[in-house]
Amino acid sequence: MRPILNLSYKNLPHHLKTCFLYLGMFLEDSEISRHELVRLWVSEGFVSKARRQSPEQTAISYFNELVNRSLIQPVWIHTDGSVRSCKLHDMLSDLILYKSAQENFITIVDNSEAITGVLQKPRRMLFNLDCATLPGDISMSQVQSFANWRGSMNIPPLAEFMYLRVFIADFRSNSVDDNQKIDLTGLCKLYQLRHIEIRGCGNCELPSKIRGLQKLETFDIDGSCIPMDIFHLPRLLDLNVPSVERLPEGIGKMKSLQRLAQFDTLHSSLDSTKGLGELTNLTTLSLRTGFSEDVDMDVLNSSLGKLCNLELLQLSSSGDSWIPDALTLSPPPPNLVRIYRMKRSHVPNWIGELHNLQTLDLIVEKLDNDGVGILAGYQPSST
Repeated sequence: MRPILNLSYKNLPHHLKTCFLYLGMFLEDSEISRHELVRLWVSEGFVSKARRQSPEQTAISYFNELVNRSLIQPVWIHTDGSVRSCKLHDMLSDLILYKSAQENFITIVDNSEAITGVLQKPRRMLFNLDCATLPGDISMSQVQSFANWRGSMNIPPLAEFMYLRVFIADFRSNSVDDNQKIDLTGLCKLYQLRHIEIRGCGNCELPSKIRGLQKLETFDIDGSCIPMDIFHLPRLLDLNVPSVERLPEGIGKMKSLQRLAQFDTLHSSLDSTKGLGELTNLTTLSLRTGFSEDVDMDVLNSSLGKLCNLELLQLSSSGDSWIPDALTLSPPPPNLVRIYRMKRSHVPNWIGELHNLQTLDLIVEKLDNDGVGILAGYQPSST
């Protein structure tokens, strides 16, 4: 079977070969998000520039081609027919492992005695060491991507990663006492970083300032604190901080931002709510709101109405409360196609104004005749 799979790999164009091999940076049998994967391809520089297409759109076309060639298996298929997550067949995982070692594409470190790939000058490292440490003569200076999915605390000193573009770590499986923190403050000096993704941040000490990371495109953590100067990163596209209640002041400066999760109106200042309307490149927004005298719904509605490129809006409320009726999308963002997790006391009238809407995830406390009429007139866009 390997000769057949090897031929399929050999016939791939160069850009798809690198994208395919990069799947080896994920754990075996794991479900891989399309969004995360294409972001990583872009961060690594695998995506060619195309006219009238963003790098992410081009990367999605690469992803779809790998699906069409049956080199990756669809797992979650959206209602619009697009594949949103995937996994690898065991035989294809073996092929990636073999080719990655052969071409010094990925070095896999499972323990100090089981290393797959070239360890003298590794370019990408899947780091699964638990108790042992790497030999002291191993240089990290050429490593561009580092993934520590199993939460090893014995990662090499960050100062050694001179050209690191991607840093991924998941420390959720570690039981670390309060007096023992994993020092990640050195990330602020890795000036080539494009992608930071950390889970289990409660076990970590993160940098308080990251203004020097001028090339950073993705900042994705599950911690409750973020650097106060994060709004000085001109190339940041994806800010995923779902556990942060209050973002630092200055959100309106993040003109390049395309995805924000989340914005909590209950803990944000009036200036921040106004600044939300300045993020006209946003395509995805996760918004948390609720009943509070501190939330100016007129300002929030005005800001949402200015998000001319918004395609996906995820709404949530505090506790079991309903989203206030004062929150409206009238006039709606013109490109809005998906609304998720909206919990209302009744069907809002402005649903009928969302002419491009394809997906509506709505929970109502009471469905009256007016609500039935609004939903009866709602026809999801087929485009």
